[in-house]
Amino acid sequence: GRSWPRTCSFGPSESGTRIALVGDSHATMWSTPIRKAAEHNGWRLTIMTKTACPPMLGVHARKQMSIDGGASCRAWRRNVIDKLQADPPALIILASSDGYKLKGLKGGFKPRAQWPTIWRKGLKRMIAALPQSSRVLVLGDVPHNDLNPRACLSRNRKDMSACVSHNDQPMSRKIEAGWRAAAKDKGAQFRTLKGKICSYQPCPLVQGNILMWRDKGHITEKFAVQLTPAVRTLLEQSLSSPAQRR
Repeated sequence: GRSWPRTCSFGPSESGTRIALVGDSHATMWSTPIRKAAEHNGWRLTIMTKTACPPMLGVHARKQMSIDGGASCRAWRRNVIDKLQADPPALIILASSDGYKLKGLKGGFKPRAQWPTIWRKGLKRMIAALPQSSRVLVLGDVPHNDLNPRACLSRNRKDMSACVSHNDQPMSRKIEAGWRAAAKDKGAQFRTLKGKICSYQPCPLVQGNILMWRDKGHITEKFAVQLTPAVRTLLEQSLSSPAQRR
């Protein structure tokens, strides 16, 4: 797998405010509203993502482990850290799925009961490895659906209720609590947009005439764009808050 971080940059190179988005496909999922927020404010945005490679040290996702024992993911994370250390941005945004099945370095699955602790420790290590001069924002994951809403809706055109899920899952709650604690311990910020996505249960699949979900765990780009004002506010608050890294 690829280990050198490919970068995509947007906005004026001479901008006085540079931000970076780092993570897996869930970081990519947020890239359009973050880019629009950067454009609105005249920031320079750099994006570095790798599919199925969560930006937490020591967290080994099944998919990456099945490719090359996770070697390229581990190398990619270290290369991203080196790149950020060499040229620290004002804000680093970390975004990841929390739905991975986790493995150990020897390839065996880790017991589910250990997952929240593995995530919490991995995030603490990642934040500690990032430039001390950069603010760090950890974005909580989106809710998960039991079924693929797009596929289910195509089969149940007259009964949308057949496809909805109760997205408040115990494991996701525990992992999110670990992320929140890790961010607090290391002087980073944790924010979630779950309330903007699922304001009630079961979680909706459509807002207005916009399909919200691309698959079980990703929102569509069109719906993500609808969240641009909330994302912009969140980033502006993160940049204006006192830096408290430790």
